[in-house]
This record gives sequence, structure tokens and C-alpha cells, in this order.
Amino acid sequence: MIYASMAAQLWMLDGLHDFERIQLETVPSSVLLWQLKLALSEPIPTTVWAALNAEEQSRCLRYRQYADQVRFACTRAALRQLLAQSLPNLDVLSFAIGVHGKPYLLTEHAPFFNVSHAGEYALIAISHDTPVGIDIEQIRAMPAQAELMQSIFTADEQAYCANDAA
Repeated sequence: MIYASMAAQLWMLDGLHDFERIQLETVPSSVLLWQLKLALSEPIPTTVWAALNAEEQSRCLRYRQYADQVRFACTRAALRQLLAQSLPNLDVLSFAIGVHGKPYLLTEHAPFFNVSHAGEYALIAISHDTPVGIDIEQIRAMPAQAELMQSIFTADEQAYCANDAA
């Protein structure tokens, strides 16, 4: 199976730290999940930058925050390598953008994929069977959470949240 050897080959893209395939109980086994820990303060490695095409490099540089540039470049380079390994007979990976902004490959029998990144992590989901969607969020403290709940939630909703937290 091709995916068994992917982790070792992905390490060849210098700068992709802690890149591994993960499995979650709630995700069907036909959906392959990859987790990437991003080094947000380090320079984008030249091997990662070289894996992007000119349009992707230009898009990357349009992000104002350097951390967002790292997230995009490293995640897209990892996605390109994973997709290239799952489509070995394809010389060039050409992406298009769907009506809702979701990228897809312009080739027959292309796998479905989706990416998400937040904080220092990115996730990549790939399936040959069904469309996939993935989302991660960074958990952050909300110091004004109680005040926010009082201004938005009804008394019943506030009581429910208080009981659920206990």
C-alpha cells in the first residue's frame, strides 16, 4: 500500500516538522488524515518554497502575517507531495477553485482532499471515495466569556452552559 511509505518520503521536504498520519475513531478508514506541526517563527525552507508553483508563491506572499505565509506554504507543499504520491502517473498537479472556494484537482479520478490550519497545526484529509471536509480551531482563553454569554444567551441558555460545565 502506497500510504505506508509516505511518512518517510515526506521527511525529504526539509522543514516539515512532526508530519505524521493519524487516525481518529470518528473518521472512516477510507479517509486518510495527516497532521503537520508548523514552525511558525522559522524561515520557510527552500525545498518547501520550491514545491510551490508561481501562483502559489504569489498567493503566499499576499498574506500579511508571516505565520499565515508559513501555514499556507508548508501545508500546500505537503498536500502537493501527498497528492503526487497518490497519482504517480500525473506529471503536473493543477488545482482549480470550486464555487465555494474549495480547491480540487483538474484531473480524472483525482482524490478528494481538504486542508485546515490553526495555530501551529495543519490537517490534511484525502479520500479516493467521497468528498471530505476538515476543520481545526485553536483553543484560546476567553477572559470575558461570562460577560459575552450574558450579552448573547438567554437565561435558560446560560443555565444550560453552567450545568454542562459542572
